[in-house]
Amino acid sequence: MAMGSAMQPVVQAFKDEVMRVGGYRSTGYSMASHINVTPDGDKAWVASYPYEPVASQNWFNTEHGWQWTSKAAFASSLGVFDVSQLYDDFFTSGQDVSDKPAPSVPNDSAIQQFKNVGNKFTTNANIRVDAVKFVKGIWQMVNYSLAGAKSDGSDFDWTKNGIPMSLVTRVDGGDNWHTNAGAVVRFNQPMNAGTIDNYDYESNGTGIGYGGFGMVWYDANCLLAA
Repeated sequence: MAMGSAMQPVVQAFKDEVMRVGGYRSTGYSMASHINVTPDGDKAWVASYPYEPVASQNWFNTEHGWQWTSKAAFASSLGVFDVSQLYDDFFTSGQDVSDKPAPSVPNDSAIQQFKNVGNKFTTNANIRVDAVKFVKGIWQMVNYSLAGAKSDGSDFDWTKNGIPMSLVTRVDGGDNWHTNAGAVVRFNQPMNAGTIDNYDYESNGTGIGYGGFGMVWYDANCLLAA
């Protein structure tokens, strides 16, 4: 059956069966181009991803919710996530949808300074190696300040803040194969410049993706100064 209004009876039958068997209400989930599969009079949950979402867009605000990305990353969690904006309490079991505004970012913050230049960054400074470890099949190093960690390194995460050794070169006369805490390195070209891929405002984090190595999270202030 072609997608479109002809699917409405199918969607309604599915919703009715969910209610009959489990006692749960449900709704249609669809991309914007197929929103007419939702039965007439029902609201839906619509997935549509703008190139650069902003808080004022409020797409599909006549529906239950708008899923505006499927690739959100957070410094405190692994992987990527779907993120939606809710317009009513359908998904919150009758609880009011929070109208708490998103955290504001001071205009002079490091994150804002990166955004002012198109999310571009450069890292030309020498970097002290505070720890080295074999993690996820590769040797990695960490600088506690860049990781946004305490001075004793007690609160960073190798899977988020570890820098692959193949991205850096020692500048203190040693070689990468014999790197220990106290060594001094610098990012190789072209890894020393590029575009920031994600931000975490709560932790002041900046995420940079390095292809197959994945994303490394840095403290925005320290990255700006590096």
